Formats: sequence, structure tokens, C-alpha cells
Amino acid sequence: MTGQEAVRQALLKGFCGASVDTRLLQPGEVFFALEGSARHGAEFAEEAYGKGASYVVLPEGWPKPPTIPSDRIAFHPNPLQWLGQLAAEHRRQFHLPVIAIGGSNGKTTTKALLGHLLSSKAPTLTSPRSWNNAIGLPLTLLRLRPHHAYAVLEIGDNHPGEVQALCEIAQPTHGLITNIGEDHLEGYGSLEKNFATKWELALYLATHGGQRLYLNGEDPRFQAAYHQLKRPEVRYFGGPEGGSPPGSLRSGRWHQESWHQARLELFVHGEARTVRLPLWGSYNRLNVLAALTVAQDLGLDWDTLEAALATCRPEALRSQIVERGSQIVILDAYNANPSSLLASLKALWETNPTSVALVLGQMEELGEKALEKHRQVWEEGVLPQASRIAGALLIGSLWRQALPTPAPFPVWTFQHADEVEASLLSWLAQVPLLYLKGSRRQAVEKLLDRLPAPAQ
Repeated sequence: MTGQEAVRQALLKGFCGASVDTRLLQPGEVFFALEGSARHGAEFAEEAYGKGASYVVLPEGWPKPPTIPSDRIAFHPNPLQWLGQLAAEHRRQFHLPVIAIGGSNGKTTTKALLGHLLSSKAPTLTSPRSWNNAIGLPLTLLRLRPHHAYAVLEIGDNHPGEVQALCEIAQPTHGLITNIGEDHLEGYGSLEKNFATKWELALYLATHGGQRLYLNGEDPRFQAAYHQLKRPEVRYFGGPEGGSPPGSLRSGRWHQESWHQARLELFVHGEARTVRLPLWGSYNRLNVLAALTVAQDLGLDWDTLEAALATCRPEALRSQIVERGSQIVILDAYNANPSSLLASLKALWETNPTSVALVLGQMEELGEKALEKHRQVWEEGVLPQASRIAGALLIGSLWRQALPTPAPFPVWTFQHADEVEASLLSWLAQVPLLYLKGSRRQAVEKLLDRLPAPAQ
């Protein structure tokens, strides 16, 4: 048996799973050595085998590591491509609802909510964290097992054709698109190209016998695009009660009852209902409606849904509320683009804070619109609430370039978060409400680890 066939048998029949990171590798998994931004994964092959990898996949031409037996090595011209191919082959062994979730904002939260709801009925595979690209998606699929009744997968994108390629691997039976915002403009150049890429999920379902498509009923672009497509069957979430298009979950009014509790009033087939959940941020309204729509469509009754929502929890760095003594920290810092940042700031101001410190990391991948979009967020989402702002800490050169005039409150700008001095950290720790959001590269949440301990 060749090394490639041994790896294939291990993954498809042995259900051993795969890894590309020795820090996360579990004993028995196949280690795929991929090229990284700084070092090649093949440099860690011996470490992976020492930690219990069953096989190691190396690029052709790479020297054989002396401590790994030859029968435990498979060479391949393109390990990343092969990882996707093996994941697709593994996926074809299973016949179950596979729900792919795409869109600009809310993918991870909607995925987590839906996975939590479906898990209350039957075992459900859910993408860990944001495993939504050509690496994370195959690794997730290779975790699929016979006992799973559902799979909920996140589909990411930053260039045309990526959603189609990921769908070819995941082979979804159902698709959900949360919204179309201003993400990855550097790769797309326009909202039209951005929409077209995310719509690849709908096109895949239409041409591969998809069972159901779920769309944001508050965005007329979806309705117009689906009118041209006409398949598969569609369900809309959101939108006015009694309005067009028809759907099972309509409207939805979000009430933030406390930092840790919200109430959502909605209509289900024309009947008023109320659900409660431990989540912050009115921008999550459509995420909850989306998850409920799919879960209800897949057979969950409302008693089960209501009970499951009561025990949901936000994922790390997304809509998190952290209490540091008497200080409240809003930690919504996994990522940021203009539409998500404006929506998050809107939710912040809806809480009517009297004194808030803003920590904003710059938004990435906006291309030639970068300065314009930072200026827009500042003028629309920040300055109108100046009387509530104790000060703003801005991370990244784009913020500094985008703000030509002084603000009516203290503003500090830094290239990197680790440049923030101790005196400013002491001030941040004393403001009653601290809000943090930024693109992943800024990692503004690291500032929390440097804050002085709250007073007891």
C-alpha cells in the first residue's frame, strides 16, 4: 500500500481526523504539512509524529525526516489541495442535512446558535471557531462521524470563486446567507462582486439539488436575485410581519433587558412569540431569527428551541460581556468591517451609557476605500455620541490618517496595541464602560490582560 493510499484509508475508514498545527494535533490524526506565512509546516513533521500523528503528509521533494518511518509518510504535490479532496470524499460517505452559512457579518454567531439548537435534538457537527476557509473547512468535515445527525458549517470568502470552491468540498444540502456588507473590499473592489461571491452558495444549491435556501428578508437584493434563480425552495427570516416575501419567522424586536439577558419578540406563522437568551447586542436579532428559522424547518418544536436558547453562550470575542469589578467590558473584537462596526456601535449607544472608553482597532482589507470607510464610521458611529465618550484609543495607522480634525474628547492613536503606555492602561481600567472592537490583526483584546486589576 502506498503512503497516499494508507492516509486515505486512515481518514475515510479509520475516522482519525487531521491537523495542520502541532499545537492542536490529537494522537492518531494525520498531520498535513502546509506552507505558512513564516515557516513551512514540514519543518514540524518530526514534532507532529512525536506527538502521536498516525501519518505525516509532506510536499513532494521535501527531504524525508530521519525519525519518521517511511511507511508513516505520504508525499503529495499539493498537500492543501489533497486535504480538500479527501475531505470531500469523506463527506460523500454521509447522508444528512449539511447547512452551510455564508455572508459578511454574523456567520460565526449564527453557526454557533444553530449548532447549539440542533445539538439539543441530536448530535451535531459544528465548525470550531472560524474554521471557514480552504484549511478549516476540510479539517471540520474530517471530524464528521456516523453518529452525527446534522452538520453546520461556516463558509468564508475574500475573493471571487472561493465560496463555489468550498461548496464543492462541503456539498451542502442547505444554505444560509446572513447579509452582504462591506467586508474584504480590497479583494472585491465593489459590493456587487462581493454579493456575487456570496451568492455562489445559492447557485451551488440550485445546480446540485439543494433542499432549502435561507435568506435575509430585509435585504431586497436577495429577493431580486432569488427571483432569477427560483430554486431551491427559499425561506426568509426577518422583514415586516405580513410583508413580502412570505416566511415563517418575521420581524423581531430586540430588548436588552440586562448586560447578560435579551428578549426577542417575533411572529411565527402570524402568532406572536417571545424568546429570551443570554446574549448582548441588538445586531444579533437577525442571527437569532436565522438560526431559529433553520432549526424550526428541520423539525425542532418551540419548547425545545426556547429551552435551548436559554442556555446559549457567545463565542469568544463575539458579543462577550466581561465584568471587571464594577467595570463592564464589551468585548466584540474578533473582527471588524464598516457595516459590522457601525452595527455594534449602534447597539452600544442603545444601552445609554454615560461614560464609555472606546478601543478601536483599524479595519483591514478595505483597499482604496480604507480611509473613506474609517472616516465614515467615525463621523456616523462615534462623533454623534461625543457627550457619552470619555476618550478613544485607536490602534492602527489608518485611524490616524482618517481623522484630520480634533475630536471633542481625548483621542490617543498607536500603531500597535503593545505600544499603549501604563498610564493610559490605568485610565482604561477606571472608566465604567469599556468597549473593544477591531480587525483580528490588531488583537485589541490583549489590552485586557495588561489592565491593572480592578479595585475590590
